[in-house]
Amino acid sequence: MNKNKSAKITISPGNVYDRLNIVITIIAISMVIVPYLYITAYHNFTYPAFFSLCLPVACVFFGYFIQWGFGSVLKIKRTADNNAYESTETFFKPHQAVLTLIIAFTSGFFVNDLITRYLKHRVETGLDQYYDKYTIIPAIISALAVFSITIGILIWFYPFSRIISIKTVLPLTAAFFINYMITLVYGGVNQTFVTFCLLIYIVCVFFLLNQSNVLRTFRITKTVKITDTARLYNLSLVIITIIILAIVLIITLSFTVGIGATVKMVLFFALSSFFRDENVTEKASDIAQSFNDSVFSGLIDTMDKRGNVSKVFYLLFLIIVLGVILFFIISRRRETWLMIKSFFTSLINNIMDFILNVIEFNKTDKESYVILDYRDEEIKMDEGAVKEYNPHKNRIRNSYRDFMIRLNTIQNNSEKLKYAYSVLTESWKNAGIGVKDSDTPREIMSKILYQSDESEIGDITEVFESIKYAETNVDETHSARTIDSICRLVKRYYD
Repeated sequence: MNKNKSAKITISPGNVYDRLNIVITIIAISMVIVPYLYITAYHNFTYPAFFSLCLPVACVFFGYFIQWGFGSVLKIKRTADNNAYESTETFFKPHQAVLTLIIAFTSGFFVNDLITRYLKHRVETGLDQYYDKYTIIPAIISALAVFSITIGILIWFYPFSRIISIKTVLPLTAAFFINYMITLVYGGVNQTFVTFCLLIYIVCVFFLLNQSNVLRTFRITKTVKITDTARLYNLSLVIITIIILAIVLIITLSFTVGIGATVKMVLFFALSSFFRDENVTEKASDIAQSFNDSVFSGLIDTMDKRGNVSKVFYLLFLIIVLGVILFFIISRRRETWLMIKSFFTSLINNIMDFILNVIEFNKTDKESYVILDYRDEEIKMDEGAVKEYNPHKNRIRNSYRDFMIRLNTIQNNSEKLKYAYSVLTESWKNAGIGVKDSDTPREIMSKILYQSDESEIGDITEVFESIKYAETNVDETHSARTIDSICRLVKRYYD
């Protein structure tokens, strides 16, 4: 077999996707750090959420880019990943990050000075009453900044699939629950923002785990190219999964809040009527405020005193309940139910067709089909008149001329080669060589080489695999030469 040609079938570097994966990895790791900074900044900054979100992300990016610049100047080569589930490589080499780690620790003093100046400025502008010179807030924030920069430096050394993997997801997720426990003890912290960070982290993890699995699956095969279609198709599945999980989460929260609020309402009215003092007259606004505090306040977030988030979920709960009631009322009339079912079936089919068309997964070739008449003149024929080849159906064995007529109706060389190869394998099967429908091209090649001296089968198998499985565009001259080789072999078996 020609080994030089097999070397051409390599993995696409996919620089755009690699950079995107790095960005998503940085965001995912940053979201784990953000809640811990938020605890410190909540009572000491005017916009704690914005500050807590920006500083870790900026520091991680900063750490990554200084190590990237240092590595580019000194031509540092990172350790390649073997794509195995159990990695034994050493990715991080401390001597290659000495300078960047020094910059990271030096940046901590700069951040400490900035935070100290900001806290003094709050006292000068009247936002705070006094400044405690012994406060450890600047030290905590600068330590988190140094930690974030160091994480960015480490990310440059490691493949993203080793940073976010099944092994690391569990401890990283546990860090969020530890933060929740700290906020419950510490008190006075808005947990909605922490939940927001957790959701961003989960979305990033879904994307990264999916892409790392795609890379591992394709790279293990060595001869298969990672195409944009494969990447986009997998990403579309992730997006659909995330949307479904989001809908399920919203519905679950709505029912939890709805049932809890309904029970609280019943208890509120029951206890109010039981302990009501007829001699005391209360204002309607006071009763409404008492009702709100008893039913909705702090139902989801302890800091949501007005219960605005709980009210939104309770309203959604009522809409879902009313929708279910209307559904059962309408479903009693079978024709209406069948109409609704048909509508949603068509809607789902149209959505799936749209997704497949966007990523060109079901792209059809625009071919102008022709047929040869008895004078061997090309006659255009209707596309629908050409039956698609089905390899699982028994084809009627006709003459070599019939084979060539069918072959010439296909103008796309890739499709022509696939058809010719299928006829050749069927010819081998009919010849009693022992070729089975379940055999792979490599297994077929081994059987042919063992029983005959058809040396062309090596090149034919290689080109067929690259077109059929790797979606590689083979040179037109090369593919045409391969088709001619297949035709010669087919003619031998027909004769």
